[in-house]
Amino acid sequence: MTKGRKVAILFDLCLLLLVMVRCQTQLDYEGTDLRRKNLSGDDMSGANLERADLSGAILTGTNLSGASLVDANLREANLNGANLMGADLRGADLTGAILNGAILTNAKVTGAQLSQAASYEGATLP
Repeated sequence: MTKGRKVAILFDLCLLLLVMVRCQTQLDYEGTDLRRKNLSGDDMSGANLERADLSGAILTGTNLSGASLVDANLREANLNGANLMGADLRGADLTGAILNGAILTNAKVTGAQLSQAASYEGATLP
């Protein structure tokens, strides 16, 4: 095997490792305390936020499409304009949450306390 080929293989392995680390650290927030955090405009699409505490969090314009928010605490969270398309919100507590202009197309909301939200004017509901 030539030196150039060894370098190419090593480079490919390093690239693969970087991708794996990025995916693991970026998307898994299960059970994490994110109370009152400002996550406005962040891309959290596909993230695992099951049982995460997002109470009082600012999620204005945040991309949560395809995210798993099963049993998450979203009490009094600001989700104005958030993209929750295809998100799994089963069992989530949305008491007092603000969902004005949020997109919830194809979101799973069974058992979610969506009716307890403070407001959802202009939201696209499932």
